[in-house]
Amino acid sequence: MDKSKYDMIAHTELKYVSPLRTVMVEEVAELMRLAPATNIIDVGCAKAEILLHMADLCQVSAVGIDTSPQFLEIAKQEIAQRAPAADITLYATPVSEYKSELEIYDAAMCVNSSGLYGDYDKALAEITKLAKPGGMVIMGDYYWRTQANAGIQSFTVTHDYKGAVDSGIKQGLTALYATVCTPLDIDRYAWLQSYSIEMYAVENPDDPDVPAMLERSRQLRDEFIQYGRDALGFGLFLFRKPT
Repeated sequence: MDKSKYDMIAHTELKYVSPLRTVMVEEVAELMRLAPATNIIDVGCAKAEILLHMADLCQVSAVGIDTSPQFLEIAKQEIAQRAPAADITLYATPVSEYKSELEIYDAAMCVNSSGLYGDYDKALAEITKLAKPGGMVIMGDYYWRTQANAGIQSFTVTHDYKGAVDSGIKQGLTALYATVCTPLDIDRYAWLQSYSIEMYAVENPDDPDVPAMLERSRQLRDEFIQYGRDALGFGLFLFRKPT
């Protein structure tokens, strides 16, 4: 089964490839105080929905990186329809192969993509290298709302809420702001993925990937219901790199 294909189908009903709400993105974009034409980068940008909002709100120059050609194709279509004049450049490449000068971006972010680097701490360290001195660094990730639960195997979860903030402070960043999804947001994100896969299976019974997709989707759904629903939170954490 092609993971990129699975992820694209699972997120058919979702604007963001995370539990985020638009109001959270817009609030953080305003707090970042980005001037027009400043440079931002989103590592693991998926459909580039966050970049689209920031380009609309702040008229930034944006770079998005993702490994999924399917997500990036959706992103290109959305940009063409909604913001054809936006300065957004997309790259389909693993993060290990993306070559960029360090400290050239006014803001660097990684939202629900820390697994590209291994975990939250490593992702935060790597995207911080991309930000200019005095630049903004944004992490979006799951965190433990309760004690860590060994039953959760399919989510990259490194810290509780305090640990997610402290990680940035320990790396020399200033913690500026945090905003979190509600349990309803996280429920909706989990269930709409399940819904999309189930409906795809009904509508495409001859697709040879359907059995594997259903197995994966139902495993994730059951894991979330049994272990994740009460244990997981998701937040956006905004930091500032020292000058």
